[in-house]
Amino acid sequence: MGSRGKQHFSHHHVLISLNDDEGVPNICKACNQLISENFHGCILCKFYLHNVCMNAPRSLEHPSHPSHPLALLPSPTYSNQSYTCSACGIEGKGFSLSCAHCEFDLHVQCSSLPNTLVLDKHPHELKLIYNSPYEDKSTKFSCDLCCGVMKHNHWLYFCEVCCFKVHLDCATFKICSKEDSNEQGKGKQKAKIKVDRNVEMLQKYQAHQAHRAKLKVLAAAEDLEWIMYCREQNYF
Repeated sequence: MGSRGKQHFSHHHVLISLNDDEGVPNICKACNQLISENFHGCILCKFYLHNVCMNAPRSLEHPSHPSHPLALLPSPTYSNQSYTCSACGIEGKGFSLSCAHCEFDLHVQCSSLPNTLVLDKHPHELKLIYNSPYEDKSTKFSCDLCCGVMKHNHWLYFCEVCCFKVHLDCATFKICSKEDSNEQGKGKQKAKIKVDRNVEMLQKYQAHQAHRAKLKVLAAAEDLEWIMYCREQNYF
């Protein structure tokens, strides 16, 4: 446990630096995802934040929404106490970067996604785009990793060379392998499962500002856990 604290606008007590040595599962109040590395928190209130969420900017000018700057809000302002992320379409109940004029809201993680990625299973660089790559916005298309339907107004990673398209979550979620026994007991079958958005991956990415535009995602062959990699400095 650390001794130096920081005041954060979202909480009335000073937040101190903590670590996950005790192995007790803690949930980040900003993104509602599990914390597994060093973080900040208030033990008295059980209020915890990923470092990357705690350091999110209070105001952000994002190229996806050039009309107005986005303000960091500690909780949704809508009557149902939730919002739908304009980038990925997934509901959020924690922090958001929002434009009140346009009802435009982003998860903190989505707001800081890299402009380009290289997936280990694809030969070309993927570019982050903010809507359908097709001129005809009514064109239906699907993710080339999970085969799920993609919405024309959601962000995606796109290969301009071969029209390869990937959901944000498919490109940036941790992937691990899981062995389950079937009901008949005929052995174990491996299944890939998605777990929470890799916040620590984005945290390392944000800390590596010198080459933040281009990072590579590597899929480790053995455990299928994806990590980010800077090709210019061999930085993980």
